[in-house]
Amino acid sequence: MNAHFDLVILIDCWPIDVLPEHSHNEANQFYNTIVNRLSEYDFKNVVLAAYDPTETSKIILDNIHSSNHGKDLKIKKCDNMVEVFREFPEACHSGKNSYNTPNTVNILICGHTWQSCTHWRPLGFIPWIQQNQSVATHPDLVWNPGDLEAFDQYVFEDDPFIEWQKAVPDTFPAYELGTGADDVESPCYWANSLKWANGIGSTTPEQYHHRRET
Repeated sequence: MNAHFDLVILIDCWPIDVLPEHSHNEANQFYNTIVNRLSEYDFKNVVLAAYDPTETSKIILDNIHSSNHGKDLKIKKCDNMVEVFREFPEACHSGKNSYNTPNTVNILICGHTWQSCTHWRPLGFIPWIQQNQSVATHPDLVWNPGDLEAFDQYVFEDDPFIEWQKAVPDTFPAYELGTGADDVESPCYWANSLKWANGIGSTTPEQYHHRRET
């Protein structure tokens, strides 16, 4: 069983020629990795959330495909949630599950820059979590240009804003995202809560950015 997502959101996956020249090779590798990783997942709807500039890399646009729909995808540029719900009403369902609570939209977010655009853009992790949605990503699908350290479990564990969990068997995320195998190879990470909202940590966004600036 392949991982299924209602929405795939690509944040600031800009064309190579607008990025600093020293990062071109790294960006090419990242965009090709996105294409390869997404090909393992089931999805139909793709949101292009590129800001300043507003274009998305042709490496992705020309090659993106899903395991169940191939290249037969609905791809739209959206800047905010209102546009997403208008362009993808069939994906942003509002039905109720067996517990009589609203279903959440199964969202996979890709892009850069980690802990900046991926988190705080209008269609980033944090705004969706604040709307009580669950978001997911994968270490291969997020990037911090110039950061030579690999994205691994510690990057997610040390995130000062979001409480990430690994998709493992016998959990709700594994039912939605995983393979059902005894071990989930190279799993996604998912989140539906913020650290400061749950009292897990004392870091607020204002405190974090203040420390970064000083």
